[in-house]
Amino acid sequence: MSKNKKAYSREAREKRNFYRLVLPAFIIFALVIIVPFFLGFYYSLTDWKSVTQTNLQFVGLKLYRQFSGHTFPILFNDHSNLRII
Repeated sequence: MSKNKKAYSREAREKRNFYRLVLPAFIIFALVIIVPFFLGFYYSLTDWKSVTQTNLQFVGLKLYRQFSGHTFPILFNDHSNLRII
């Protein structure tokens, strides 16, 4: 019975140590990669223009439609030329 108890305590310690090592790395990863990614996507859906702007207007996918060529005919022409090449 003591052998089983030792195995359990070692397994529990290994599991605790795993989380102690992985959790700080995941927190740093989230702060450096994941949070800025989602904030960037959120800001791309607004009319954010500068760092000091306080009121954000939600514009949705309007900016993405502009860049896809619906309102920039020159860009749309470039895309069609690229498809031909």
